[in-house]
Amino acid sequence: MTPRSTYYVFIDTDGDGTNDYRLHTMRAAGVDYPLVQLSRADNGRWVPVDGALYPLNNTWGSTDTNTMDSNTLIMGVPLRQLGLSTQNPGSLSYTVATTSSYATTPIVDATEAVKFNPFTPTFWFTGTASGVPGLFVDAPNASLTVHRTEGAEGKLLLLHLHNSTGNLNGALGATGDRAQVLNVSGENTHNTVRARFTDVNDANTATPDIDWLAERRITRGYPGGTFHPGEDTERGAAAAFFYRLAGSPAYTPPQQSPFTDVPTNHPFYKEIAWMHQAGITTGWADGTFRPHEAATREAMAAFFYRAAGSPAYTPPEKKPFEDVPTGARFYREITWAYEKKIFTEETSCSNLPPRYGVRLRQR
Repeated sequence: MTPRSTYYVFIDTDGDGTNDYRLHTMRAAGVDYPLVQLSRADNGRWVPVDGALYPLNNTWGSTDTNTMDSNTLIMGVPLRQLGLSTQNPGSLSYTVATTSSYATTPIVDATEAVKFNPFTPTFWFTGTASGVPGLFVDAPNASLTVHRTEGAEGKLLLLHLHNSTGNLNGALGATGDRAQVLNVSGENTHNTVRARFTDVNDANTATPDIDWLAERRITRGYPGGTFHPGEDTERGAAAAFFYRLAGSPAYTPPQQSPFTDVPTNHPFYKEIAWMHQAGITTGWADGTFRPHEAATREAMAAFFYRAAGSPAYTPPEKKPFEDVPTGARFYREITWAYEKKIFTEETSCSNLPPRYGVRLRQR
């Protein structure tokens, strides 16, 4: 990358064929590192978005990501800056273009439009975290797992930022290991992904559900790589699960806690306050939340029902669970969760913690 070259990414977020946002590389006075500026279209002009200036490769030039050690260039931007979120999901398309003051034409090269839905991707990744958004550790003891939707086939372009010779064109003896194009085949009929928790194995009937949670970072387990599948889920942890299930939306918790037993320095204060503001939990009549108590199945049913928007629903006259009478406080929520297959008939409902029969799968 040289000061005479500029790289652009043009983004269409509403599918009307016109570009709504633009990313471009730039330099700034006093900053000895390339930057990426996000701008929005405004009546034929590009207007920089306030606060939307990012370091190239999503980090401030640490080892293997600075432009001296790598010829891989990544221009990242948070989806929220493009007006996209789990509350306002959508597809986008983008094109990439290069300009150079050495060239005789304004555009040196450009790609065709690439369509992409970041909320329902065909392929996604989990692996050894690098601490940099979107990047994984590339080392002998690290792992990278590619996940795919059922039956998906295609090609994956994997870019390596490590400081070793590699280029797709093979010039100057390069081996091509900075960029890999891998085929993903539909022949893989069993696409099982391990959650990598040391205490979760195939003998546990909830393993597929735990894997699903781990893949999406809804659960992160305990230090040391364990999950503790036999322990009750605390109400505070349940709040964190629902917050992450919602996509970890931008949220500033209030300075005063909505619950008398949840201080503002509680590890899950933000998630519990968000859950309360979203109307998913009301707490107890005495003003407490009781974050360290086990989240019962009836409470989880109420949480799921409210998280779904408290949809109109008429509960059945015949109860599906022997220990949940039709006059039970959460009978509507429990039967709704049962019909949505969130609960199963494997166990009774009211007095068991959510590890029994509770599934956080998308249906």
